[in-house]
Amino acid sequence: MPTTVKVICVTMVVILALATSAAAADICFSNSGGELLVGKGFGSLPAKNACKEFRGFFLANPAHGQACGNADGVHVTISVVSASLSGASTLAIQIERATGAGTRGTFCSLVGPGSTCSSGHILSRIPCNPANVPIPD
Repeated sequence: MPTTVKVICVTMVVILALATSAAAADICFSNSGGELLVGKGFGSLPAKNACKEFRGFFLANPAHGQACGNADGVHVTISVVSASLSGASTLAIQIERATGAGTRGTFCSLVGPGSTCSSGHILSRIPCNPANVPIPD
């Protein structure tokens, strides 16, 4: 009987550990201008020369794209398209893998008959904390 209880306890610990690790964490980026990019359930950054899907929101609008580990192994590039009732926008940022610091960023607004793009939208990784990042449901 004690062996059965031990097996059940060990099994429950393994199941709980797997269930906890299966839920990937959100990843958040922001800048001093208040722009916010959140990847819901994103987990860890992709490996060098690998890409993974990015789903979340940018400026409180749904965003979808991909994150790719650059060939240099040092940087990760995240590119998303975001849509709202007033139009669509694209955002491409590059961060340093080790520090999360932003190194490049370009934002394009696709509203009306034309589009406008501007560089300088550099976002860096921040903690995803509901106390300082309003994450919509």
